[in-house]
Amino acid sequence: MQSTFLHNEKGLLVQVANSDEEAFRLLYDHYRQKIYAYACHLTASTNLADEVVQEVFLKVWLNRHKLPAVSNFNAWLYTITRNQLFDALKRSAKEANNRQTLLRDIPGTINNADEMVLDKENHKLLQQALSRLSSQQQIIYHLSRNQGMKYDEIARQLQIAPNTVKVHIVNALRTIREYIRFHTVHLFLLCWWLF
Repeated sequence: MQSTFLHNEKGLLVQVANSDEEAFRLLYDHYRQKIYAYACHLTASTNLADEVVQEVFLKVWLNRHKLPAVSNFNAWLYTITRNQLFDALKRSAKEANNRQTLLRDIPGTINNADEMVLDKENHKLLQQALSRLSSQQQIIYHLSRNQGMKYDEIARQLQIAPNTVKVHIVNALRTIREYIRFHTVHLFLLCWWLF
Protein backbone atom coordinates (compact mmCIF):
# COMPACT_ATOMS: atom_id res chain seq x y z
CA MET A 1 0.00 0.00 0.00
CA GLN A 2 1.30 3.39 -0.95
CA SER A 3 2.00 5.74 1.94
CA THR A 4 -0.28 8.77 1.81
CA PHE A 5 -1.50 11.05 4.51
CA LEU A 6 -4.66 13.04 4.98
CA HIS A 7 -4.54 16.70 5.93
CA ASN A 8 -4.72 16.74 9.75
CA GLU A 9 -4.99 12.96 9.87
CA LYS A 10 -4.23 12.90 13.61
CA GLY A 11 -7.23 15.14 14.30
CA LEU A 12 -9.38 13.01 12.02
CA LEU A 13 -8.38 9.89 13.95
CA VAL A 14 -9.40 11.54 17.22
CA GLN A 15 -12.78 12.39 15.69
CA VAL A 16 -13.25 8.79 14.53
CA ALA A 17 -12.29 7.60 18.03
CA ASN A 18 -15.18 9.77 19.27
CA SER A 19 -17.55 7.93 16.89
CA ASP A 20 -17.74 10.73 14.33
CA GLU A 21 -19.21 8.97 11.28
CA GLU A 22 -18.36 11.82 8.91
CA ALA A 23 -14.69 11.66 9.94
CA PHE A 24 -14.80 7.88 9.45
CA ARG A 25 -16.29 8.43 6.00
CA LEU A 26 -13.38 10.72 5.08
CA LEU A 27 -10.91 8.10 6.28
CA TYR A 28 -12.79 5.38 4.39
CA ASP A 29 -12.94 7.43 1.17
CA HIS A 30 -9.24 8.23 1.37
CA TYR A 31 -7.95 4.69 1.95
CA ARG A 32 -10.65 2.45 0.42
CA GLN A 33 -9.29 2.36 -3.14
CA LYS A 34 -5.71 1.72 -2.00
CA ILE A 35 -6.80 -1.26 0.11
CA TYR A 36 -9.06 -2.54 -2.67
CA ALA A 37 -6.26 -2.32 -5.28
CA TYR A 38 -3.79 -4.02 -2.95
CA ALA A 39 -6.29 -6.80 -2.16
CA CYS A 40 -7.17 -7.26 -5.85
CA HIS A 41 -3.50 -7.49 -6.72
CA LEU A 42 -2.83 -10.20 -4.14
CA THR A 43 -6.06 -12.19 -4.49
CA ALA A 44 -6.97 -11.66 -8.16
CA SER A 45 -10.58 -11.59 -6.96
CA THR A 46 -12.78 -8.51 -6.89
CA ASN A 47 -15.24 -10.26 -4.55
CA LEU A 48 -12.51 -11.18 -2.10
CA ALA A 49 -11.06 -7.67 -2.36
CA ASP A 50 -14.47 -6.15 -1.56
CA GLU A 51 -14.77 -8.46 1.42
CA VAL A 52 -11.30 -7.50 2.66
CA VAL A 53 -12.10 -3.78 2.40
CA GLN A 54 -15.30 -4.31 4.41
CA GLU A 55 -13.51 -6.35 7.07
CA VAL A 56 -10.63 -3.86 7.36
CA PHE A 57 -12.89 -0.88 7.91
CA LEU A 58 -15.11 -2.82 10.25
CA LYS A 59 -11.98 -3.56 12.34
CA VAL A 60 -10.98 0.11 12.21
CA TRP A 61 -14.43 1.13 13.42
CA LEU A 62 -14.56 -1.52 16.14
CA ASN A 63 -11.07 -0.50 17.34
CA ARG A 64 -11.60 3.24 16.93
CA HIS A 65 -10.83 3.84 20.62
CA LYS A 66 -7.18 2.91 19.83
CA LEU A 67 -6.80 5.48 17.04
CA PRO A 68 -5.53 8.45 19.09
CA ALA A 69 -2.55 6.34 20.20
CA VAL A 70 -1.67 5.27 16.63
CA SER A 71 1.43 7.15 15.53
CA ASN A 72 1.53 5.87 11.92
CA PHE A 73 -2.00 5.18 10.73
CA ASN A 74 -0.90 4.04 7.27
CA ALA A 75 1.34 1.32 8.77
CA TRP A 76 -1.37 0.33 11.27
CA LEU A 77 -3.94 0.07 8.45
CA TYR A 78 -1.48 -1.90 6.31
CA THR A 79 -1.04 -4.43 9.13
CA ILE A 80 -4.81 -4.87 9.49
CA THR A 81 -5.16 -5.21 5.71
CA ARG A 82 -2.36 -7.77 5.48
CA ASN A 83 -3.89 -9.86 8.29
CA GLN A 84 -7.34 -9.71 6.68
CA LEU A 85 -5.85 -10.75 3.33
CA PHE A 86 -4.11 -13.74 4.90
CA ASP A 87 -7.32 -14.75 6.67
CA ALA A 88 -9.37 -14.35 3.47
CA LEU A 89 -6.88 -16.33 1.38
CA LYS A 90 -6.71 -19.13 3.97
CA ARG A 91 -10.51 -19.23 4.19
CA SER A 92 -10.84 -19.26 0.40
CA ALA A 93 -8.27 -22.05 0.03
CA LYS A 94 -9.95 -24.08 2.76
CA GLU A 95 -13.38 -23.68 1.14
CA ALA A 96 -11.98 -24.69 -2.26
CA ASN A 97 -10.25 -27.67 -0.69
CA ASN A 98 -13.48 -28.71 1.08
CA ARG A 99 -15.42 -28.51 -2.20
CA GLN A 100 -12.76 -30.47 -4.04
CA THR A 101 -12.66 -33.11 -1.30
CA LEU A 102 -16.44 -33.39 -1.32
CA LEU A 103 -16.57 -33.85 -5.10
CA ARG A 104 -13.62 -36.28 -5.10
CA ASP A 105 -15.14 -38.47 -2.40
CA ILE A 106 -18.52 -38.80 -4.09
CA PRO A 107 -18.33 -42.08 -6.02
CA GLY A 108 -18.83 -42.12 -9.76
CA THR A 109 -18.68 -39.23 -12.14
CA ILE A 110 -20.88 -36.22 -11.86
CA ASN A 111 -23.11 -35.84 -14.86
CA ASN A 112 -25.31 -32.90 -15.84
CA ALA A 113 -28.23 -34.18 -13.75
CA ASP A 114 -25.94 -34.43 -10.72
CA GLU A 115 -24.64 -30.91 -11.34
CA MET A 116 -28.21 -29.59 -11.55
CA VAL A 117 -29.05 -31.27 -8.25
CA LEU A 118 -25.92 -29.78 -6.63
CA ASP A 119 -26.80 -26.33 -8.00
CA LYS A 120 -30.31 -26.65 -6.58
CA GLU A 121 -28.90 -27.76 -3.23
CA ASN A 122 -26.44 -24.84 -3.21
CA HIS A 123 -29.24 -22.40 -4.05
CA LYS A 124 -31.43 -23.95 -1.34
CA LEU A 125 -28.58 -23.69 1.17
CA LEU A 126 -28.03 -20.02 0.29
CA GLN A 127 -31.76 -19.29 0.66
CA GLN A 128 -31.77 -20.99 4.06
CA ALA A 129 -28.75 -18.93 5.11
CA LEU A 130 -30.45 -15.73 3.91
CA SER A 131 -33.59 -16.57 5.89
CA ARG A 132 -31.45 -16.51 9.07
CA LEU A 133 -30.57 -12.85 8.53
CA SER A 134 -32.48 -10.05 10.23
CA SER A 135 -35.04 -8.33 8.02
CA GLN A 136 -32.79 -5.25 7.72
CA GLN A 137 -29.82 -7.43 6.71
CA GLN A 138 -31.96 -9.25 4.13
CA ILE A 139 -33.06 -5.96 2.57
CA ILE A 140 -29.54 -4.55 2.48
CA TYR A 141 -28.07 -7.81 1.15
CA HIS A 142 -30.73 -7.95 -1.59
CA LEU A 143 -30.11 -4.33 -2.62
CA SER A 144 -26.35 -4.87 -2.67
CA ARG A 145 -26.06 -8.32 -4.25
CA ASN A 146 -29.21 -8.66 -6.36
CA GLN A 147 -29.83 -5.04 -7.33
CA GLY A 148 -26.14 -4.13 -7.60
CA MET A 149 -26.53 -0.98 -5.52
CA LYS A 150 -23.53 0.65 -3.85
CA TYR A 151 -23.43 1.27 -0.11
CA ASP A 152 -24.05 5.00 -0.53
CA GLU A 153 -27.11 4.34 -2.69
CA ILE A 154 -28.51 1.84 -0.18
CA ALA A 155 -27.86 4.28 2.67
CA ARG A 156 -29.73 7.05 0.85
CA GLN A 157 -32.65 4.78 -0.05
CA LEU A 158 -33.00 3.39 3.50
CA GLN A 159 -32.09 6.73 5.13
CA ILE A 160 -29.33 5.23 7.25
CA ALA A 161 -25.59 5.90 7.55
CA PRO A 162 -23.32 4.25 4.95
CA ASN A 163 -21.32 2.73 7.80
CA THR A 164 -24.49 1.05 9.06
CA VAL A 165 -24.93 -0.48 5.60
CA LYS A 166 -21.34 -1.77 5.71
CA VAL A 167 -21.80 -3.29 9.16
CA HIS A 168 -25.02 -5.03 8.04
CA ILE A 169 -23.32 -6.42 4.91
CA VAL A 170 -20.28 -7.66 6.85
CA ASN A 171 -22.48 -9.33 9.47
CA ALA A 172 -24.75 -10.83 6.80
CA LEU A 173 -21.79 -12.26 4.87
CA ARG A 174 -20.32 -13.70 8.05
CA THR A 175 -23.65 -15.35 8.95
CA ILE A 176 -24.04 -16.77 5.43
CA ARG A 177 -20.45 -18.09 5.35
CA GLU A 178 -20.78 -19.75 8.75
CA TYR A 179 -24.14 -21.31 7.88
CA ILE A 180 -22.90 -22.67 4.54
CA ARG A 181 -19.59 -23.86 6.02
CA PHE A 182 -21.43 -25.68 8.82
CA HIS A 183 -23.93 -27.31 6.46
CA THR A 184 -21.31 -28.16 3.83
CA VAL A 185 -19.39 -30.16 6.42
CA HIS A 186 -22.61 -31.99 7.36
CA LEU A 187 -23.40 -32.64 3.68
CA PHE A 188 -19.90 -34.06 3.21
CA LEU A 189 -20.31 -36.32 6.25
CA LEU A 190 -23.73 -37.47 5.04
CA CYS A 191 -22.37 -38.28 1.56
CA TRP A 192 -19.42 -40.10 3.09
CA TRP A 193 -21.72 -42.09 5.38
CA LEU A 194 -24.15 -42.96 2.56
CA PHE A 195 -21.49 -44.05 0.10
